Amino acid sequence: MRRRGTGDGTRGARAWAWAVTAAWAAVIFLVSSIPELPDTGLELPGLDRVAHFAEYLVLGLLLCRSCAVQDGPWARHAGILAVAAAVVYGALDELHQGLVPGRSAELGDLLADVCGAVAAALVWAATKRKRRCGVLVEERK
Repeated sequence: MRRRGTGDGTRGARAWAWAVTAAWAAVIFLVSSIPELPDTGLELPGLDRVAHFAEYLVLGLLLCRSCAVQDGPWARHAGILAVAAAVVYGALDELHQGLVPGRSAELGDLLADVCGAVAAALVWAATKRKRRCGVLVEERK
């Protein structure tokens, strides 16, 4: 019998969650590898930081989900683990970007990454009571 608040126990669900997370991390890496991003014609200040925030909000949610379907402390500490992993990945991604011609590593981008990951953990924690095995369910009265 499974303890309440732990992962869902199926290998398939765990593998799928980590595969989707790894795929999103690969998308982030590939975008960071583009020497010069195409000009969108939009001259909105801070658009780059919004993009970083959004990328890492998604990564943070995926990491939360991947941790939550595990057993034991992985599931119980999904938000903290997700933020830690996203921060490390964001730092490595910025270092990688610094090596790509036409790109640069910026502390502001890393801060946007961290904010996105923290926002994901907060969303995850806020919905935790309404969730079973990572799926939102109706509250019982």
